[in-house]
Amino acid sequence: MFGVSRRQASSILQACEKRIRYCSSMVNASEWGDGDHVSAVLEKYLDGDILSAEERRCVDHVIQGHGVSYHPNDVAGVLKSVYTTRDDVGFPKGLHSMDFGQHVNVSGPGVDDALARHDIDTDHRINLLDMETITIDDASTVEIDDALSARETERGIEVFVHIADPTRWLHMPDHVLAVEARQRTRTVYLPDGKIPMFPWRFGTDVCSLREDALSPALTMHCCIREDGSIIEDSMDVFPSNVSSNKRLTYDMVDRILLEDNNTMVSVLHRAAERRERRRGQDGAQTLHIPESSLSVSYNEDKKEKEVTLARVSNDIASASRRLVSEMMILAGDIVARVGSSLSLPLPYRGQEMPVRPSNEELEQIPEGICRSYYMRKFMLSSLTRVSHPIHHTGLGLPGYVQATSPIRRYGDMLAHWQIKSALRGDRPLYDAESLQTVVDEVQKTSKRIAVLERSVDDYWMAVYFQRHREQNPHHPWSGILLNWIRQEYGLAAVYVDDIGREVTCRVHMPTMIGQPVTVYCTHADPLSRHVVFSDVMLHT
Repeated sequence: MFGVSRRQASSILQACEKRIRYCSSMVNASEWGDGDHVSAVLEKYLDGDILSAEERRCVDHVIQGHGVSYHPNDVAGVLKSVYTTRDDVGFPKGLHSMDFGQHVNVSGPGVDDALARHDIDTDHRINLLDMETITIDDASTVEIDDALSARETERGIEVFVHIADPTRWLHMPDHVLAVEARQRTRTVYLPDGKIPMFPWRFGTDVCSLREDALSPALTMHCCIREDGSIIEDSMDVFPSNVSSNKRLTYDMVDRILLEDNNTMVSVLHRAAERRERRRGQDGAQTLHIPESSLSVSYNEDKKEKEVTLARVSNDIASASRRLVSEMMILAGDIVARVGSSLSLPLPYRGQEMPVRPSNEELEQIPEGICRSYYMRKFMLSSLTRVSHPIHHTGLGLPGYVQATSPIRRYGDMLAHWQIKSALRGDRPLYDAESLQTVVDEVQKTSKRIAVLERSVDDYWMAVYFQRHREQNPHHPWSGILLNWIRQEYGLAAVYVDDIGREVTCRVHMPTMIGQPVTVYCTHADPLSRHVVFSDVMLHT
């Protein structure tokens, strides 16, 4: 499959450590580091990217040292056999795996030690066990890090967003679980599984807001007026004890909203609608682009991994997903405002105002997915500052802090440590300078993980279309032309409706933006993660 014989593979594996050290010495160590960075050079070569002189020498030494040709299949074989630990794709060595190690997982300074620690917030942790509380997640979710409560009052809708509280046990960033979480940065999501930030026992059992279990939480509270604004003196953040009365899925919530208006779910929905409307008035930029689900599972009968790629319900179609999204945005808004009132260093996120296209230009683009796709290219990357809140144009908020997924994101746990120390009257664990250092490190690692996730995603997408081509090389895929990428070359972005994915496609027929188009997969190569589409079926 990879163009490498068993004998060559054996030779490669025996020489692995020697070649990694040698190749690493041929490049700038501060830039490339060790073997996992050498794999990045090989991947650039396979992708056809332009290499620097040092990178080219690195590729030469790898290829010559392993006795293979410069053919992409042979180089991919080296990459798979030497520099990866997964079965199917380039997964760099050194990136954390499911194994947390004996010191973290079993005893000593690991989970057991964390569980033995007292609650330093016990004196001001508010008991909300009698309050009706629900969780809303996908059916497959095991790390349940948020729960919701709401009730109608004379002032407006009172909302409580309860967030899992791992810092109840991890008081300081130097605990072994916290150190491991910082190195991992966040949970890694891959089509064939995920790599958690915390050991399973701690993340899914100890910290998760499980149904009918007493759970420590950090609660964000406010009261929402009919116009969607927040009553200033109602905002609060405090440690709590909660117990989820009911675990709901998104599909269950959608059915409830269609059938019954007299539940707490409907109260939460009204609160979400108020907030969504208010943020829109304040300039929020909402792009409605459908999502897809790419999953890989092992088929025992076929003795192979099966790839499933399908469109899933998106925010514009699902009231339940909009509800949860609005509540999480609300929580981030509250944390930013409370943090600002305390002059507290936090990882405040913002987004500058994009240069919007003219109304005349927008009118040329059909409404819906085509216009959302067009607007996306004008959106600017988010910014992070730690000294004070910054305006978030995309969300229509004066400030925002991600704090709703501390089981899955280390940056959210940073926010918890900071705000809980301030609530206790202690000095923050981090001043602005030291917090900025940690935030920069976390963001750098998170970006690297995102590249990996996209790479693995592209691999399995290529496998999916490769198998489709083997079964039916002329299978037609229905889509919509979103926009031209390079019209002079007939290169366009097409949304394939069957799978809920945007693909790059060669379009030979005269087609207008927003018009339906039938496309065909003319090539799929998992090794290079390359899939080619055309609106004309090329006969091979």
